[in-house]
Amino acid sequence: MPMIYSIRICRLFLLLLLLIVTSIQCSYAEKVEQAKKVLILYSQSQDFPSHRQFEETFMNRLEHLVNAKVELSYEYLEMAKYSSNPAYTGNLTQFLREKYVMHQPDLVITYRYPAAKFIVQYGERIFPGVPAILTMDEAEGVINTNLPLNYKAVIGIYDRKKAVNLILQAQPSTEKIYVVIGNAESEKKTLAEFSKEAASFAGQVQFIYINQLSVPQMLETIKTIDGNSVILYFSFMRDWSGNAFIASEVLQRIYREARVPIYGTYLRYLNEGAVGGYMASGKILAQKAVEVGHDALDGHIDSYPRVEKTLAAEYAFNWKELKRWGIDEARLPVGSKIEFRQRTAWESYRWYIVSGIFIVLLEAVLILGLIASRIKQRRTEVENQKLEAELAQLDRINLVGQMAAGIGHEIRNPMTTVRGYLQMFQRKGEFTNYQGQIDTMIEELDRANSIITEFLSLAKNKAVKMKLGNLNQVVLALFPLLQADAFRRGHQLYAEYGTIPDSEFDEKEIRQLILNLANNAFEAMENSGEVTIRTYMENERIVLAVRDTGTGISQDVLTKLGIPFVTTKEKGTGLGLPVCYRIAERHGAKISVDTGCQGTTFSVSFLLTNA
Repeated sequence: MPMIYSIRICRLFLLLLLLIVTSIQCSYAEKVEQAKKVLILYSQSQDFPSHRQFEETFMNRLEHLVNAKVELSYEYLEMAKYSSNPAYTGNLTQFLREKYVMHQPDLVITYRYPAAKFIVQYGERIFPGVPAILTMDEAEGVINTNLPLNYKAVIGIYDRKKAVNLILQAQPSTEKIYVVIGNAESEKKTLAEFSKEAASFAGQVQFIYINQLSVPQMLETIKTIDGNSVILYFSFMRDWSGNAFIASEVLQRIYREARVPIYGTYLRYLNEGAVGGYMASGKILAQKAVEVGHDALDGHIDSYPRVEKTLAAEYAFNWKELKRWGIDEARLPVGSKIEFRQRTAWESYRWYIVSGIFIVLLEAVLILGLIASRIKQRRTEVENQKLEAELAQLDRINLVGQMAAGIGHEIRNPMTTVRGYLQMFQRKGEFTNYQGQIDTMIEELDRANSIITEFLSLAKNKAVKMKLGNLNQVVLALFPLLQADAFRRGHQLYAEYGTIPDSEFDEKEIRQLILNLANNAFEAMENSGEVTIRTYMENERIVLAVRDTGTGISQDVLTKLGIPFVTTKEKGTGLGLPVCYRIAERHGAKISVDTGCQGTTFSVSFLLTNA
């Protein structure tokens, strides 16, 4: 029994393995069946410019239409190069037959008339039963009879009159058009048809045909063409003697000799020296070939007519040649394609320029930010230095104030005693001869007493009596006294009363403040001057300003303002401004100085307070 089970399990395993292998093979076979093989037969060599245009357009269009995988292969028949060899066609047929006998394509596509003619004659021998799409220009030749049932022809139509109308539109002053075309059978046919169509331009322009010449003779003629003339180049596959040529190579030789613009009739000529024109385009044929070929691969080739003609030309120009000959783009037809346009610096490096500008602007913003930060830092440093100076000044004033508070009363008591005895001596007769000396001593004692009073004003802990009032009223009450003092000194005094609110202050101290500032202003002017006392509002603060018209304060003295005992006056004590600074401090005010050669202004700004 165990042996039987083992045999059954082995059979089941082998059967499962067989099913897996079969499914893989079927899947692979389906993928292989999905791959469609397309062979493109080109008439000329691999380097032929129009072949590349046809191939690129064909592949791009094919990717959008065909969902299945497509394998492309190519053959370059080089018919123009070897057509004069009688054995070439037979040998080529035999070569292709042997090459593809085991690998038949699903579809054959030909490009240009020589390849189409070849496949019509030998296609069934090389690719029996394989459908073919034949693409060609009407000017090269037309194959519309004896086509196999599975062959379709796509023929590009070209309107030669549009080529002439374009020349006259782009260069209205054109008087002569030199027509260059070869003597192959298809070229003779094109020339005959064009000659008839050119008759409709009689009286507008003269046509000169230079086809009955050898290539060297034609080039010599080209050299002599100048003035209001142009060259219209069709093709040149054979010369008058029957020699074969490649049309693009002949155009290049003409370009090197020409002294006038060259207009072409095929899009591939743009890269060979032609300025442009109404040009037959392999791109349009390639797009149509993909549409027909797509249905052919799906087995629906019968849905198209045996021969289908389509407009296969467009207005196209070489930007460099337009610039060379001075042809205005505005004169070209609407929708014209301009190839090989030289991009401007902006177009080529736009993102680099934008990035560079952005970086420069960013750096500028950063630099400005750093400068602003530095300015702000510098202002802070200056303000800190100013604050430190004010604090140092207040410290010195505090020190003097403390000294004054400590010794002021001790000095005043003996001074009062001495003054009392001196007054008693004044009344006694025996001291009559010393009245002058006694008066002087009393005056000096009074002066010393006033200094002690100022000392005591520097005391930080001096009591102040804050009452609600208006600063204008204080100035108004002092004005007569100050005006008399100014008149005595030969100065003028003015007062400007601004609209200010009531605030709290110690009237006695504010009077002392105004008197000290005014007295300093009078003494700052040697000759007749003007002193102005002004009140006003600024930044929510009440400002009292005293301005003189003196010569200003020197920098050395300016840095020492407010230091006790520092004075520039012969009889000054150096305590007037320190007292002012102390009064301002007790009132929460700040003193600022603005000085110059036109005078000095002391401004005291008070916080706005009320009851």
